[in-house]
Amino acid sequence: MTAFSQSQKKQISLQEIFWAFFKMGLTAFGPTMAAEAKKNIVKRKQWLNEQEFLNGLALAQFIPGATFVTLTIFMGYRLRRLAGAVASFTGFLLPPTALMILLSYLYFSYSNLPLVAIAFRGLEAIVVALIVNAIVDLGRSAIKDWQTLFVAVVSLTIACFNQNVFLIILLAAFLSIIVFSPWKREPSVKRAEIAEGVFHWREIAIVLAVAIGIVGISALYPVLLQLENAFFWIGFLVFGNGFTMIPMIQQQVVNVHHWLNLDQFTAGIALGQITPGPILITATFIGYKVAGVLGAIVATLAIFYHCFVMIIPVMPIYAKIKDNPWVKAIFKGLVASFVGLMVVVAIGMGRNSLTDYTTTVLSVAALAVLRLTKIDVLWVVFGGTSIFLLLAKVFGL
Repeated sequence: MTAFSQSQKKQISLQEIFWAFFKMGLTAFGPTMAAEAKKNIVKRKQWLNEQEFLNGLALAQFIPGATFVTLTIFMGYRLRRLAGAVASFTGFLLPPTALMILLSYLYFSYSNLPLVAIAFRGLEAIVVALIVNAIVDLGRSAIKDWQTLFVAVVSLTIACFNQNVFLIILLAAFLSIIVFSPWKREPSVKRAEIAEGVFHWREIAIVLAVAIGIVGISALYPVLLQLENAFFWIGFLVFGNGFTMIPMIQQQVVNVHHWLNLDQFTAGIALGQITPGPILITATFIGYKVAGVLGAIVATLAIFYHCFVMIIPVMPIYAKIKDNPWVKAIFKGLVASFVGLMVVVAIGMGRNSLTDYTTTVLSVAALAVLRLTKIDVLWVVFGGTSIFLLLAKVFGL
């Protein structure tokens, strides 16, 4: 199975890219996004090959901010440059943002309804199954020898005691250099990739101009500018998945600005975990509470837009160095460490979500369906949640 050539990628329409990522934004939950992207973009559509996808995942880990949003921008850019990146970014974030705005309205209006709480319990159990399924899929691609297994286990072990993702990333890179011994291999540079490794200043200027425009518009409304400033720095200064950013978000939102109380903040984090898309879509919830729909949009852009600002200038450098043996070794280790970190996330969510026999059985059943059938993830989520609601009504769970 081979990915599309550069000439074939040019034939992929922006609409195709948008709708492919729209579907992922509607069905991928948190850490499962990487597995869904691999299944759809690499296996089904064959737009990218597996190695290019894994390189993107490793690169996304190395850049500050939300790993999965950065990976989305990377894939879109590899397909159709800046226009493709915009299409993938917009398609992926539109469904979870719209859904979170709706859920924010329902929460602040009807949060005491028992039916809502029951549905969340069932959905949380299914999300655990989705994450475990993603670990299995990515583990098969990323862990193929004792070196990558070693890095994954070390990363997992350290993450159990220390949640500093930046430290784990650095350690994984260091261990990869030791176990893969890249100094024993000769670097190779392909002529086609030399052409790709050129800075496109016009693209960089467009990205920066849009960022300045967003700040300028927000400056007309002080509360929007406060939201933008807080969430931009949260996204910019933290590495890893959304879980690593929760303490910083709480500090800014609850302790510094007093936009939410602790109960509301906890509800926002829960909604971020059980809705599709990145966990940091919680920013939409907080923005809605502060300034309605406009606040939700501004907070969402603020916490994710810097991924554009970071990755567009990095792409030409990536094209030049991706076949360097040192870079290959580090990327292998980063992807392996990501699998280890996902295991820690699954354990943590399992402890919080699988609190009784019913939720445990539901999660195991959902995982079995995902592994043994070809049923779409969307139907597993809706079907599993509906079954749980029905059982709760019949048996009073």
